[in-house]
Amino acid sequence: MQKPLPTAATRVKAHPSAASPACGERRAHPRTFIPLSLDAILLDTPGQPEIKILGTDTSQTGMAFESAHLFGAGERVAIKFRLTNGTIKLIFCRTRYCHKTGPDRFHVGVEFIEATLPAGICTTPQ
Repeated sequence: MQKPLPTAATRVKAHPSAASPACGERRAHPRTFIPLSLDAILLDTPGQPEIKILGTDTSQTGMAFESAHLFGAGERVAIKFRLTNGTIKLIFCRTRYCHKTGPDRFHVGVEFIEATLPAGICTTPQ
């Protein structure tokens, strides 16, 4: 049985290693924890199915999340964020890494490519 995923009401806080180079952090931008249940659209999979993911942290250029889906290097995904006014924003991303963390569980890192609102979606990035 899966544990329920945190909601948007969960507190957001800065990652402790973001300010501490002694921890071996190599990121150009600090991370912020975002323990949120999100939907992701698998753009490179026939039929572009939606899956559930658990956001773990984000920075200016990308984010990390937990997933039951094994992502390939360079795989494209659109992550759906619901804004406070109810509008859904799509963030187009490309997979940078995918590490197995348990049975049917993966830690995935993506880089942001483009963001858009669904009402004006043109073509997805190549």
